[in-house]
Amino acid sequence: MQKAQEISNAAVAKIKHGQIFQGYKLLKEAHKLDPGNTDIRTNLLLVIEKITLIFFNKANYHKACYYTRKAIKLQNSARFYANLGHFMFMLGNKHGAIKSLEKAIEIDSDYANSYLNLGNVYFSIGGFNQAALLYQKAIELDPANGSLLSPLYDAKAHMCDWRGLKRLSRLLDRKEGHESPFHNLIRVANEEVNFKVASAWSSQYESPRLSTPKHTNKKINVGYLSDGFRDFPTGHNLIGVLENHDRSKYNIYCYSWGKNDKSKVRDRFMRANKFIDINNLDDEEAARKIAGNQIDILVDLKGFTLNNRFGILSYKPSPVQISYLGFPGTTGAKFIDYFIADTTVLPESSQKYYSEKILYLPSCYRPVDTDYPKIKINKSTLREKYNLPKDARIFASFNQSYKITSEMFKVWLKILDHSPNNYLWQLESNNFFHKNLAKLTNKIILAKDVAHEEHLERIKAADLALDTYPVNGHTTTVEALISGVPVVTLKGKHFASRVSESVLKVFRLFSGRKSGRIQKHSN
Repeated sequence: MQKAQEISNAAVAKIKHGQIFQGYKLLKEAHKLDPGNTDIRTNLLLVIEKITLIFFNKANYHKACYYTRKAIKLQNSARFYANLGHFMFMLGNKHGAIKSLEKAIEIDSDYANSYLNLGNVYFSIGGFNQAALLYQKAIELDPANGSLLSPLYDAKAHMCDWRGLKRLSRLLDRKEGHESPFHNLIRVANEEVNFKVASAWSSQYESPRLSTPKHTNKKINVGYLSDGFRDFPTGHNLIGVLENHDRSKYNIYCYSWGKNDKSKVRDRFMRANKFIDINNLDDEEAARKIAGNQIDILVDLKGFTLNNRFGILSYKPSPVQISYLGFPGTTGAKFIDYFIADTTVLPESSQKYYSEKILYLPSCYRPVDTDYPKIKINKSTLREKYNLPKDARIFASFNQSYKITSEMFKVWLKILDHSPNNYLWQLESNNFFHKNLAKLTNKIILAKDVAHEEHLERIKAADLALDTYPVNGHTTTVEALISGVPVVTLKGKHFASRVSESVLKVFRLFSGRKSGRIQKHSN
C-alpha cells in the first residue's frame, strides 16, 4: 500500500507541473496496486476530467468519450453520463446520447446539465417542444445559471411560441456572458451589444499559436474553411466564386468537415479545388494540416454559426485570417484579421464595433452562383402543381421560423386581412410553429422542404416575398430575386438586418428594374 501512495504522490507532483498524461499513467498504476484507496481514486478521477477537457477543447470528441467512459468505470456519476451524452451528441450519435443522458437523469434527477444536454439533442432533431420542457426543468433546478436561458429562448422562437419571450430577453440582457454571439445578434439588433458579446465569447479561445514554416509558395495559397461545401446555402452561394479564382495566381484549398452528400454542388467543389476532409481531425490537428499546406490566407465561412470549428482559427495556422459570409457580425477575435462586407451592411460608422479590419467589396458582399437553372414555367401551372389558390395573391416567406417575430407577424396579418384573397406561403420549418401561427390566422399554406432546384422553380408561383426582421433573409432573399419574385424588406440597425437591402440594391443595379422595396426602420 505504501508503494501505491508513493506512486500517487509522484503523480500529483507531475500534474502540478503540467505533466498531465504522465501523472495519469502513474495514478492508474497506483490505483491498480491499491483499488480501495479513495484518495488515489479521487485524484485519478480529477486527472481524467482534466484530460477529457483537453480533448473537448480541441473538438476531439472521440477521445473525450474514451476518457469519460474510464471515469464512469470508477464512479457511476450523473455528471459523467451527462458529459458522455454531450460528447456523443457532438459526434452525431444521437441515439447513444439520449441513452446516456436518460441514464444520467435516472442516477440523479436533480442534475440540471442532464436536462440541458438532452434538450440539445431533441432540439437538433426538431423536437422543440420537448427541448423547451427540458430546458425549463434545467432552469428550475439551477435558476442562477444564465446559460440555460438562451436555449429556452431559441426553442420557443423556433416554435413561434412568443409567450414569455420578452421576459426571457430581459433576463438575458442582465446575464452577460451567457449567450452565444449568434443567438445574441438574432435577438438584439444593437451593434455595440453584439460586439461586446462576441469579444467576450472569442476570448475563451486561448490556443497557443503554431510556429509555421516560412512560406515558399510561387502562388498565393488561399484556404476556405467550412462544413457547407455541399447542397447547402454556403455551397450554393460560394461555388461560383471558387470556380472562378485566377489559377495563375492562386491555389485554392477547401477544408471541409461537413458530410459528403454526393450532390452536384459537392462534386463541383471537389473538382474545382484542392479538397481536404478534416472531419476526423481535432482542432489542433486541423490547424497543423492547414499550416503544413502553407496557407497564406485562410477564409472562415462559419464564424459562430451552428457546427462551427472556430477553435481551428485560434491556433493562427495562417498569417492572414478572414471572416466572410457565414456569420453576419464581428467575431470579436484577436486572431481574425479581416472581415469582408459592403458599405450597406457595414457602413463606416459601424467599424468601431468590429475587431477586424474591414475589406469592402463593391456593390454587394454576397456572391451568387450564375449556374443556377433558368426555369421558364407558367405561374398558373406552378400554382396547380403546389396546390396554391389559382387567383389568390400569394405572399411567400421561406425563412426559418425562428426569424419570425411577433411584431413582424402582426404586420403580415394586416396584409393577409386586407383581402380575403391574400395568403401566406410559409416554409414548414417544424411541426410546432404552424400550430401556434394557425391560432392567429387560417390563411397560411405550408411549403415542404424540397431540393434546391425545385425550390427555385416553385418560388416563381409567389407574387411577393415578405422578409423577416430584425434578421433578414440572406440566401432566401437572393433565391427569390433570381427566380423573379420581388422582395419587401425592413432596413435595420445591424449587419443581419441590412442584408436584404444590400442584395436588393445590387439586383436593381444590374437588372435595370425594380426587384423589391426597402423600408427604413423608423425607431
